[in-house]
Amino acid sequence: MQESWTGIGRMDHMPIWKSCNRLNVNQAENEKGFSLIEIMISLSIFAVGILAISSLQIGTINSNAKAGRTVEAVAIAQEQVETLMTSHYADVNTTGPITLNTRYNVSWTVAAPVMNTKDVALIVSWREGTQTRSIAMNFTIRDETI
Repeated sequence: MQESWTGIGRMDHMPIWKSCNRLNVNQAENEKGFSLIEIMISLSIFAVGILAISSLQIGTINSNAKAGRTVEAVAIAQEQVETLMTSHYADVNTTGPITLNTRYNVSWTVAAPVMNTKDVALIVSWREGTQTRSIAMNFTIRDETI
């Protein structure tokens, strides 16, 4: 009895492992140039990612520098507040800007809204590029001799 069905099991065709092997060889020959394109696309995506990270890093460095200058200005303001608070009441008067470290200007105004008290508004300013930045501290000094 002879089998009449057709399909993978027929003996007159090439074994399946040989046909798969031949398919893989042909497919590999067709993909030789394709891997170069894949590498170029991958490198392009990688370069865009690196550029994004580097611009983010530059922004972070600039923000840290601004924060450092602000912290330094606050320290200068606190030091000047302590100096004025420990000064004799009669010696606390309005003064013009005092330049510290060639970067920071310190000035304060004194008002006496109530007898035996002085309200002091202290401002520390500095330049950052084309902008002038400043911080302000307000406090009251009381005449302790009364």
